[in-house]
Amino acid sequence: MRLRLSISILLITIAAAPGFLRAGDAALPRSHSSHPASPLATQDDGGEPPQPQKPAEKKPAEEKPAEKEPAEKEPQKPPAKPALPERCGVSWYTPEAGATEAAKARKPQLVVVPGGEGDGYWKQLASLLEHRSVQKVLGHFVAVDASPESPGLAQLEHSLGSLQNRQMIVVIDFEGRLLARWKDDVPRRRVFLKGLRQAAKSNDELATTHRSVEQELAKARYALKLKEYRQAVLHVLAAKKPALPPESDLMAQVRDVQKGIDDVYRKREDEAKELEEKRHYVAAIEKYDKMIRDFPFPERMKELRRRITHIYNLIQQP
Repeated sequence: MRLRLSISILLITIAAAPGFLRAGDAALPRSHSSHPASPLATQDDGGEPPQPQKPAEKKPAEEKPAEKEPAEKEPQKPPAKPALPERCGVSWYTPEAGATEAAKARKPQLVVVPGGEGDGYWKQLASLLEHRSVQKVLGHFVAVDASPESPGLAQLEHSLGSLQNRQMIVVIDFEGRLLARWKDDVPRRRVFLKGLRQAAKSNDELATTHRSVEQELAKARYALKLKEYRQAVLHVLAAKKPALPPESDLMAQVRDVQKGIDDVYRKREDEAKELEEKRHYVAAIEKYDKMIRDFPFPERMKELRRRITHIYNLIQQP
């Protein structure tokens, strides 16, 4: 009896001791224990020591979205050209605008002078101009309405004479020279087409000549800039070779380049004459001889050779 009592007291004492787990509590995780284990006890049991908590990281401040730069304004498009008035299936320029367009595109101009009757003459032309074969050819021309009230009529009269009270169809090239003319009565379609084709061919030949002269002119300017006077002269001579009207703008440009060459020529000529007056005959001959090579204008080469011959005659005199 006493033995049983002693065993019961011992069991009660052991059960009350700290750290003792009853059979029912063995399956529970330690986190549910009524007495949390101290750090030392946890380390003795083979567990890892508790990790120190990291300080909370500060979230970077949210960047404000960059303000969009105002979009660049698109360049304004030039205003559209006003539509040309149309008659007989053809768009018509005024004499002033037609001359500008023809010079720019190097096309011939088909000029209709309706005279005092106005609409009556246009009605007579309708069957001719509206025909398909004529329409096809007219695409290569700048059509001009030379009615009495049209702006720029005076410029056209400078090439064709007075247009007052006259009825006619005229074809001129892009420089304003007359290529074909039909007065008063409306021409037959076959005759009209033949005249248009011949005029277009003449205008095309003139345009080809212009392109050739412009190329020679550009080369002459470049050679003059480099002070290669012989090449500049040769290109100027080539530019003057085609039979262009002296009053044309292109020939005025050729004369302007030649003026730059002439300025250099006159300066050297004055230097050679000064040597000749000082009786430095050998130096003067050398100067004239170099001018012949650098400025091969035929008429000037002849004059320079005459000067050299004159100096030789002076040297031979006693």
